[in-house]
This record gives sequence, structure tokens and C-alpha cells, in this order.
Amino acid sequence: MANLKVGARSSIYGGSDADTMSTIDAILKLDYIMDSIVDTVNRSTWFLSQIKREKMTGGKKFIYSFRTGLAEGQGNRAEDVQLPNFGAGSYEEISYYVRYQYATLRLTGPSMATSNKPAAAYVSILNNALKDVRQGFFLETYFQTIGAESGVVALVAGAKTPSGSPLTADLAFDSPYGQSDGASADLTAKFPFFRLGMQLVFLHPTNATILNAGTVTGIKHSGEIVVATLDETTIMDNARILRGDAQKLSLKRTSYNENYVGLVDTVHNENTYLSFDRTDQPSMQSTVLSANGGRVSEAMLQGAYNQIMVRSDGMNTTPGLLMSGYAEQTLYMQALLGQKRYINPPTGLAGGRSALSFNGIPWTAEKLSPPGRVYFLNMRDWCWAYYQRPQWAQLDGRVLRVPEHMDAATGYMRTYRNLINEHVQNQGMMTNVTGYATPTGLGATV
Repeated sequence: MANLKVGARSSIYGGSDADTMSTIDAILKLDYIMDSIVDTVNRSTWFLSQIKREKMTGGKKFIYSFRTGLAEGQGNRAEDVQLPNFGAGSYEEISYYVRYQYATLRLTGPSMATSNKPAAAYVSILNNALKDVRQGFFLETYFQTIGAESGVVALVAGAKTPSGSPLTADLAFDSPYGQSDGASADLTAKFPFFRLGMQLVFLHPTNATILNAGTVTGIKHSGEIVVATLDETTIMDNARILRGDAQKLSLKRTSYNENYVGLVDTVHNENTYLSFDRTDQPSMQSTVLSANGGRVSEAMLQGAYNQIMVRSDGMNTTPGLLMSGYAEQTLYMQALLGQKRYINPPTGLAGGRSALSFNGIPWTAEKLSPPGRVYFLNMRDWCWAYYQRPQWAQLDGRVLRVPEHMDAATGYMRTYRNLINEHVQNQGMMTNVTGYATPTGLGATV
């Protein structure tokens, strides 16, 4: 199929490539296609499904006023005296950037050529391609909102020098969250952090130097990933692993995912949030409590719940969701079973999901939640900031394009957004929860 160009070849179904792509373009733009992708991503986790609000930005950089102090009236004053100065609310300007996300749709020439029926056949060949778009957006959104603190997927555990032909390295890795909580961390499956074909960039532990880059070609039950690397440069111990385009700077411009302001960075009481220093600013500090290595109990949860309520700003402050990894949720389940209390059926959630319940609050497990932590989240305070909602990138009015010298058509769905929280003080987390023993068997060492 030489000289493949839009409209240049008659297909076996009697039309041209231009006709085919025009038809597929029209289908991709249909509301039910767009809505199904966006809805699938936004409801892919219970946490995401509970984010109901959004703000539209005027550009890449977004600035808004964050309330750091409450307005205060003055009562119980003597009559016929000068009115007092009131306690004014205080605000700080906070700036952040919306983040570019995209997912790729690709259709091969043969798949388009064999679609010799009306629109139903086109929808059929689009099914798998659209699944890839949904999955790409889901992974990106999931890492952004929950798992990838500042874009770091994991840390390399033990230096490795790639070898063989082609060059590969078997890399062990640790949690990027800077903690190890004993047995509870054992159940935190490492598989969800990586996928076959995922492109990675390895950064120096303390600076932005790119050590190497590559593509995941294998995932082992021993807790290692097999990476086909670009060259023989040693990947250092504690090197930061980020997802990227797998091209080293000396060969080609490299981009990688960084500076995500997800849940892990938000629910904290140290460092900065967005561009604002949290030091001596209670309104910017979440309540962070330690279980001191203890097992989850109702008394412990109630104590944490009470402290979070006391430290909140007093307006719509009740946590509406508890979130943790599966190990921490299992600890609570065991505590209930020890009291001979029923846990089945659990609290029902939208989309067929289920959760345990504490004080009538659903407790859901997320596989990318950091080990040893239980989050107390007030979902009224979370918001998506958009510059552009997910939509197809249309170049010259088209969604599908034919890359040079390829018998295929590609399209891109993209969005510019970031997750923000308007009342960080109303969120909380309990850390250093331990005590769950990992079951033995296949994958137990992961």
C-alpha cells in the first residue's frame, strides 16, 4: 500500500480513505461516545466519582483566592458606643498549573479497509481502540489524583547496570512515599504501578538529571520489572521512576509526568500546597495523626475522626469518605469480625462498588493508596480545575490523521486539568497503621 494518503486509495468497500475517516470522525464526535469516555474515567474509582464540582480556568496557569482566616463579627457590645473593628477574613492568592493529559486512538489500515458495512461496522472496529483511550485516560487520571506523588511512580531499590542484547535491566522498586509500615505494606501489590509497554524515565535521586529511559517488557512476581533501556548507563539506587516518552535528552527531547498535586500531596501538614507555604498556616494544614504501629480499631478511628472535626474550619466539615489500601481496610474488617459483627453485605456504592462503613461513612480501598495510611476525606472540598474538558484534538477539522509512511490512522483525546482542594484543613489522615499478615501463595512476595 504505497503512497498512502488521505483520499488517495479506493478501499475494498468501494469508498476512499477520506470517506472512511470522515465517517469515523463523525462517530467519534457523537455525544454518547464522548460522554461514555469521560464518564468511565470520572467514575473509575469511588474517590473520583465523588468529585462533583469543577472550575474553568482562563489559561494554563490558574490563580484563585484561598481563605486562610474567617471573618468574625463582634457581639455583646454596649449600646450607644462606636462600632468596633470587625475581624476580617483573610485570603491568599494561590497559583497552579493545569496539567496536560492525552490518550491515543489508533486504527490500522486493514481494520478500516475491512469495515465494509454501515456505521455499525465502524463502531465495531472502534471498540478496542476506544477501550485503549479509556484505559489511557484512566491510568493518567488515577496516578494524578491518588498514586503518583509529584509524578514519581516508585523508587529504584538497588542500582542496576543494563546488559544483554537488547539491553535490559531487572529493577526492584520501593514505594515513593518514604515510609515502610511493616506487614501492612506487604499486601500493597506492586503490579498496579506498572503495565507492559509503559514508557519510563529514571531521574537522579536528588536532581533533574535523566539517568536512563526505557520500556517495561516484563513484570515479575518477585517484585521486579524488566525494562528495555536506551543505553548501558547505570540506574542508581533510589532513582526516581516517572512515566514519560522513553527518550533520553541526548537523543531527543524528553517529557515526563511531574508536579502532580494529587491527594497524597494535598492531605498533609508540611511543605507547600500548590504555591503556598503551609508553615504556621492551620488553614493549609490537614490533620495528620499516627497510629504508632497499632492495628485499626473503632476506638482509634473514632479518636482520629474527633480530632479532625475539632481542627476543621467549622463549615461542612464532616468527612464523607474513608480511603486506604486493601490491607488497612482488612484490618478494620478483622476488628469487626473479632466482635462477631456482620460485615456482609457491605455498604453499597454507585457503579456496583462496595465498602465497609464506619459511623455511616463508606470506607473504600484503592490499590494505589500509600501503605499504612487511612484518609478521612471531605468530598465537598475537592474540585477539578479545567482549562479544557476531555475532547478530541481536531487538526484541520479532523480527528483522525494518517502519519507519514504508515498504513494507519491516529487521533488524540486531550484535556488540561488539575485536582485542587479548597479546604485542606477539613481533610485528615492516620499514618503508621500495621499488623496485617500477607497470605502466602503466588505473588505473596510482591
